Amino acid sequence: MTHFVDVACSRALLWAARLALRVQGPLAAKRTVDRVARRLPKYPTLEAAGASLESLAGRGSCLSRALTVAACLPGASVVIGVNPRVSTSLYAHAWVEADGMVLDASDQRSHVEEIARLR
Repeated sequence: MTHFVDVACSRALLWAARLALRVQGPLAAKRTVDRVARRLPKYPTLEAAGASLESLAGRGSCLSRALTVAACLPGASVVIGVNPRVSTSLYAHAWVEADGMVLDASDQRSHVEEIARLR
């Protein structure tokens, strides 16, 4: 039963993150999601946070997923990066870092340079 609750909480928080990002910039959206997440259980381990991130794959954007997981992982940062080598369009990616480890279920970080870190 607890896994179902964790998944339900993560998905509900993801919707809050997606909505916040529609009406706010990334930093303000992070504050909003963090406020909502205060009422939710925290991930007990980095592995649990990583599993939650994987369960959200394909839902929302990488930024909304990163905001969701970081809000329930004490001490985590959301990192935003861009690939300056792509000249035809802007390519950006967001991921979670905690305790010096990267939580990213994709391999989208190759050639991406950090431009912002939201704590």
